Amino acid sequence: MSTLDAAETERFYRIWCALLSFANEHLQLVAPLPARPAPGSLNTADAATVRDGLWKNDALLERFVTENAADLGPPDLATVASWCHRVSGDFFVVRHLKRYSMFLQPGPPDHVYGVVGMATPLADLLPSFALPIMLQAVLLPFDGRIIYDSLFSARNVVFGRGARRNLLESARRARSREGIITTLGESPRPTLGRKR
Repeated sequence: MSTLDAAETERFYRIWCALLSFANEHLQLVAPLPARPAPGSLNTADAATVRDGLWKNDALLERFVTENAADLGPPDLATVASWCHRVSGDFFVVRHLKRYSMFLQPGPPDHVYGVVGMATPLADLLPSFALPIMLQAVLLPFDGRIIYDSLFSARNVVFGRGARRNLLESARRARSREGIITTLGESPRPTLGRKR
């Protein structure tokens, strides 16, 4: 499946909004953010501002887990703690497969991550005819898969035929060398071969 299911998506946003609210309370970057906002009510620009401040400060992430001000259960706290293994930067989305989308992170060495969408498949947000596309994103481990932190920004870059061919070749080489990385953490489990 190329997306989280409805319960997983709800769980992610419940954890994520509580973390953003906590981070903003300490960083005071925007007006107070509710820990449990109504669906669709969170201002994306405010969330991005707080997100950027949060990811610059791992001590804040650790404090959220230690203090557990949001009164999360152990599985949710473990999920937040795992976000210290996040991968951020510029990625090229090069292909959509059945179970995930391929995000190429240029190296050296290059890496290819298999990323699933939230409620909407990434193939719907980033149609295949527009690939490759360059994004700035933060990838997170979540229940044995890789997701993004709900926010990404597309770079306005146009790729010629040669550049597209080079990106696909880089992705092919990375995939041959280490497979598609489908988990983040101490021991990532790459998917080798041509499985989709």
